[in-house]
Amino acid sequence: MNVLIALIFLSVILAALAVAFFVYSVRNEDMDHSLQLSLKPLEDDP
Repeated sequence: MNVLIALIFLSVILAALAVAFFVYSVRNEDMDHSLQLSLKPLEDDP
C-alpha cells in the first residue's frame, strides 16, 4: 500500500512539472515559430 501512495505522489509531481514546463514555453513564445515557418513559402526569393 505504501508503494501505491508513493507512485501516486510521484505521478502528481511529474504531471505538475509537465504543466509548469508547458506554461513556461508558452509564456516565452517558444511555440510561435510554427506561424513563421508556415508563411515562409509565401516569401519571394531574391
